[in-house]
Amino acid sequence: MKHHALQVGVIVLVFACGHVFAAPPTTPLDPDRVKAVAAMLPEQPAGVSLPISDRAAWDALAKQKAYRDVVAEAARPPVCSQIHEHPER
Repeated sequence: MKHHALQVGVIVLVFACGHVFAAPPTTPLDPDRVKAVAAMLPEQPAGVSLPISDRAAWDALAKQKAYRDVVAEAARPPVCSQIHEHPER
């Protein structure tokens, strides 16, 4: 019952505060500015860190004491998935 009340409370809060997070009215984009920004981008998108496919690098990082907890936490499913799969918790 508590979990249901929390969900309802969050939904009400989101709808009540929706105007705060609403996007401002959009204006047409300047095509020259779009071209200028596009020219700054790399050919292939890339993140700010190592790709997840570089398992050797992530495994080596996980062995370092300073990063052990960080890598372990990143391997866990998101909290929202845990709540959805195990609502009794």
